[in-house]
Amino acid sequence: MGVDFKNRYFCGKAVIDGFFQIQNADDEFYGFVGENAMYSLTRVIHPDDLYKFENSITELEAQEHNFVTLRMLRFDAEYRWMVIFLSYSKLEIINGQKLISFEMEDITIIMDELEVLKNTCEEYEEYFSLMEYFMLSYDNESDKFIIFMMANQQKINLYNGTLCDWKKNKISNKDLDNKDIPLFEKLCESFTNGDKTFEYEMKIKLFPEDDNMEWSLLKGKTIISSTGEKYVIATVSKINPVTKKHKINLTIESSKDNGTDLINKRAITKYATELINSKPNYPVTFAIIDLDNFKYVNDTYGHMFGDDVLSKVAEILKEAVDDKGVVGRIGGDEMLIILENISSENELRGILRTIRSNVEWAYKGRLTSLMLSCSIGCASYPKDAKDYETLFNIADKCLYVAKEKGKNRYIIYDKELHGKYVEGIDDIIHFEKDFSKYNKINIVNDIMENLLYTKNMTIKQACEKVGPCFELEDISVFSGENRKSEAYWGYLMDHDLDGEYFDKDNYISNFNDNNIMVIDNINYLVRKADSAYESMFKSKINASIQYMVGTKEAPKGFITFNKSKSSKKWTELDISYLSILGKIFEMVLF
Repeated sequence: MGVDFKNRYFCGKAVIDGFFQIQNADDEFYGFVGENAMYSLTRVIHPDDLYKFENSITELEAQEHNFVTLRMLRFDAEYRWMVIFLSYSKLEIINGQKLISFEMEDITIIMDELEVLKNTCEEYEEYFSLMEYFMLSYDNESDKFIIFMMANQQKINLYNGTLCDWKKNKISNKDLDNKDIPLFEKLCESFTNGDKTFEYEMKIKLFPEDDNMEWSLLKGKTIISSTGEKYVIATVSKINPVTKKHKINLTIESSKDNGTDLINKRAITKYATELINSKPNYPVTFAIIDLDNFKYVNDTYGHMFGDDVLSKVAEILKEAVDDKGVVGRIGGDEMLIILENISSENELRGILRTIRSNVEWAYKGRLTSLMLSCSIGCASYPKDAKDYETLFNIADKCLYVAKEKGKNRYIIYDKELHGKYVEGIDDIIHFEKDFSKYNKINIVNDIMENLLYTKNMTIKQACEKVGPCFELEDISVFSGENRKSEAYWGYLMDHDLDGEYFDKDNYISNFNDNNIMVIDNINYLVRKADSAYESMFKSKINASIQYMVGTKEAPKGFITFNKSKSSKKWTELDISYLSILGKIFEMVLF
């Protein structure tokens, strides 16, 4: 019997007038709000969400239907996230005013269910981690064949290629007992044919580093996913050929770091080395994470609490990385992430930003004197180095730069910025001096010359230099009558930003005579420019320097330099530099 989602999440409906007074409502509605609503709906809508509701009513004038998500007060004094569906009612009151039909569904229920599903998935992953099995998956259409194991909620690929190549290599490398070759070929046929179920016992060397061939039990079945895709899954366990009992899988057992439940230094080093050696030019990124002032945590709160912190950080790293790579502990409070096939620097920055933010907030509110944070150094193969040792060394040097620059930040290796320091030509003092001051003016001059005069640079290439140098997270441009957005660099590259706020709340009057608006913290905009505050808050922008193209009477567009986090005011020097860059970008774009 199917699930009736409408009834499952439906919480009632009502009819309201233009002043939000309740004209009538059903039992479900009053069962949800109790006596909270009385006559006015505004009594049960969260104060911070009232403007959203008012806007949705206004927008209803131009369309037949609308919806809005907001928080509503339930009868038990708990705010719940609701999705509200609005439409004009067929009924009319005496003076001819249109009434509004109001239906609501509780999406907090969905959020709670998703959290349960997430916890269930994590529980099953833990079960897999405890099992002494290798796992296999095969996609017949692509011939993609993977052998992996689950270690501490992480999927570690031990073979990732084609079934055809795996079969050929096993036979040519003599990884099978001769008498088991026909059986092995039948196993491969079971994969390619998509047999409903199959089971084989044979003596086989699964991996090149295995010392000997061992008796193994391979069991599999063909399944169809929820999207209709057909593929084969299987498990491999090593068995005693006489008793048929499973042997302990030392590969999994020896990879664990008992302190954090990550994989240990030996295992992640071997994994990373083999990944680079086996896949030339396959993008691999190393991110070395070190907790800031961890000795203070141990000395102040004790080593047991320190162990709790390490475990918490390990969970944050695994959640942020998800299926994009693996995480290991390489010593003390130092951890290593191996990321595979990251498509862009923006994607990488998104992962690193999530880690930095979640570590910082992990213990907020629990201990007032604990200011937990982390520093991260990053480098990528094959762009930055061609082997494991060199790549690790570069990432480690970038970690040191992050520490020296004030901690609680990530540094992604850039040869132009960090090359001399990494190669030992400059010490950290000279590097810092160059980076913090002289490098900024050099970059402004370089952009002026190559973007304006020689035309050897594009806007996006210029932004790739400006962003890291000024520690920005986004550079976006708004133009046209509808303030259409285009992101040129940073984490908002794939998003259409709302620029309509420039024309609301008398916002443009805030620009100075140099066409600059400096926002040290968006909380400054609350009540002064609510539309701007809402738009920036949604985009996770906390601080911004904005350059207006044109005049206040007839603005042509806006160039914005944004930060997602800012603990201090913009410096006068940065305001001057970014104002110059705004003017340069204007000359190219407008």
